[in-house]
Amino acid sequence: MRLRSWLEANPRAAWMWRITGACLFVIAFFLPACEMRGSWNGFVVFKGWECAWFALVLPILYRIQRDPGDSGFEVLLLTLSSLVNFAVIALLVSSFSRKAGVLRKVLEIAIPVCMLATWIFFVLDKMRPLPGHYLWIAGALLIIVSNLRDWAKNPSPAHMAHDGANDHILPPDGQP
Repeated sequence: MRLRSWLEANPRAAWMWRITGACLFVIAFFLPACEMRGSWNGFVVFKGWECAWFALVLPILYRIQRDPGDSGFEVLLLTLSSLVNFAVIALLVSSFSRKAGVLRKVLEIAIPVCMLATWIFFVLDKMRPLPGHYLWIAGALLIIVSNLRDWAKNPSPAHMAHDGANDHILPPDGQP
């Protein structure tokens, strides 16, 4: 049985995954999330909430104190990283509404893209992920996977906007 089919047949399991993902996501904010090597040959460890704070504030500070020789690519990556937290919260809230299907699908694609930006930032800034980061990722992915049954029921965003006005239109194979 495919995961989508299983989640569709067991809606409680999807909610359990969603709740577990949310718990992991929140716990991750209190654990060590990343380690940065300093120019002083030492390491600094940041908890998840500190990473979230820096990802939110540093792009703003960068605009204020911009270095003319800097391309701003790292700031773009950091900005995308900070969007993960807001996107996961929006995904959780939108999962209570059937009308927010298109928004959920957009967020389910945007979140992994923003996570990729986080990993690229880690490589460029010579940072190392720690257990809190992995829990953060796992929590968000569990929340995304818990919505897979929505993808199985409505494979395209066009189906999400269905208002019943075009019930006479046949599916692509021509069978009613």
